[in-house]
Amino acid sequence: INNIIIDNEAYRVVMEAIIHIPEIIIELVGSWIWVSGNTFAAKDILKANKFMWASTKKMWFFRTDENKASSGGKNISISEIKSKYGSQRVNTIKRCSIA
Repeated sequence: INNIIIDNEAYRVVMEAIIHIPEIIIELVGSWIWVSGNTFAAKDILKANKFMWASTKKMWFFRTDENKASSGGKNISISEIKSKYGSQRVNTIKRCSIA
């Protein structure tokens, strides 16, 4: 995993906020967090935690200002980004309910 994500408080806070959301897929790609899956129900939580919607990729992403990147106007696929920076899927935590 990229040390930027491990050592950065902003990344830790957003990961703690979303790791319990059911039916989403969280991936660390370079120094960005990408979220896919059933995100419709979670969009308010994602927005509240400063995730942005990437309409061409149909995924949400989070990155800090210092990790901002530019594609120079090119539309780069998520597969190309993963190939360039590597990716790691994060296991989400299922909440147990007491009946």
